[in-house]
Amino acid sequence: MAILTYRTPEEFAERFDAEPGFRGRLVRVASEDYLDAHGERHARKMHSFAYRRLSESIDLHRIDPADIRVPATFVGVDRDALVPLGDVEALAANVAGSTLHTIQSRYGHDAFLKEEAQVGAIISQFLDSLETSR
Repeated sequence: MAILTYRTPEEFAERFDAEPGFRGRLVRVASEDYLDAHGERHARKMHSFAYRRLSESIDLHRIDPADIRVPATFVGVDRDALVPLGDVEALAANVAGSTLHTIQSRYGHDAFLKEEAQVGAIISQFLDSLETSR
């Protein structure tokens, strides 16, 4: 399910618009080869124990946004289903002096990988602001 929500429903509909069909005696939908490839690649790269520890550390991590005292720039994607823009907006609102940028993208959560120009410009602007504040 996570892989399916990294992108927008519209983008998936365009990429995987074929009707379900039989492969042998099994019904397969158009996105199954894509999902299988991602699962196999992930299993080769990530040991299950390491993945459980990573997941646990994320679950246990707690920071009060009001305690952040360094310059911070937040980037949200208008159509991100995994990290909704409203969550990023709420976080940024609770970090004093932070800035928030919104990326428009049909790639959902993967916009951080696919929208290099937009993300690069935001990072460059943030780093430049740190240099000028010294």
